[in-house]
Amino acid sequence: MSRGRSTASIARRAGTGLAGCALAGAAAVVLPGAAGAAPLPDNCIEYTPPFAATTVSCTFDSTGADSEYGAGGMGAQVTGALTVTPNTDLLVYVGGNGSDKTGGFNGGGDSDDMGGGGGASDIRLDESLSSRSIVAAGGGGHGRYRAGGDAGQPGGGAGAGQPGTDSVGGVGGGDLEVGADGVFGLGGHGGYYNGGGGAGGYYGGGGGGSFNTEKDYDGGGGGGSSLVPEGGSESLAVEGQTPHVVINYTYCTGSLCMLAGSLSNFGGPLCN
Repeated sequence: MSRGRSTASIARRAGTGLAGCALAGAAAVVLPGAAGAAPLPDNCIEYTPPFAATTVSCTFDSTGADSEYGAGGMGAQVTGALTVTPNTDLLVYVGGNGSDKTGGFNGGGDSDDMGGGGGASDIRLDESLSSRSIVAAGGGGHGRYRAGGDAGQPGGGAGAGQPGTDSVGGVGGGDLEVGADGVFGLGGHGGYYNGGGGAGGYYGGGGGGSFNTEKDYDGGGGGGSSLVPEGGSESLAVEGQTPHVVINYTYCTGSLCMLAGSLSNFGGPLCN
């Protein structure tokens, strides 16, 4: 698989941060919190392209959660084609929406008392972050009365966490209680006590913090960045959509390519 370009454009909604082949990053609501070794968690599955499949086209989607204290950022929707080797296993991670205090599955940053950042969705060759070939970023978690940033965007307020980029994590916001910086694949923790968590992504968003001029309005977490394969596209996730992945697979004989089938995790885990 070839690595494409990473981007920083994305979307917003209410609550904690969103999760993000059509692939969508996540907003902020509850899903399993961390990837592990075997057995894989419910939203991390092993997928083997069938037949003589040579191309996998994927799409991921997600939405946010409401809160009285602010709106969580929207995750990304990324669509792209990946060249694959027949019968070679792929791992599909479907990002989780953030929730109160807790970041979403696959990279969402936590908060002490506000919204956790949304997790990212991705496809990878193994469990390492460096093997990812397509990534849809999540949206940042809200701070106290300040919104989380959409994927690729900073959070709200003077203490806003900054977004992840194609080469570095977002800087944590604030000057009194500073949010943690985002890193490769992970959003930063929101600054004590009310900063929003940064979102997961190719690079994670920074956590929100409190700023001297806005002591009672802690910043929202920054959105993550996406990794879009060459020729792929990125947009905002569809509001109200459950985080999901859709995979279409084709096989080619010479220059002739045909659709061989389609899979998705709507209504439950994605299965071979």
